[in-house]
Amino acid sequence: MEDPKKHHDGTLTSDHGTQDIAFTPGDNKGRVVYTRGTTVDDFAHDLPLLVKNA
Repeated sequence: MEDPKKHHDGTLTSDHGTQDIAFTPGDNKGRVVYTRGTTVDDFAHDLPLLVKNA
C-alpha cells in the first residue's frame, strides 16, 4: 500500500491492493487468494475444481 497522496485542493487519495479469496462450500475455508492480474480464465479454471473437491 502506498502512502496517501494529498492533492492541491486538499483532498487525499489512498490506493490499496486487490485480493479475492475463494472459499469452498460446506466448510467455508479460504483455499486460494487471487491477486491483481488474475484473469477470467484463471477463475473459470479454478472455481469448478474448488466446488468439485469441496
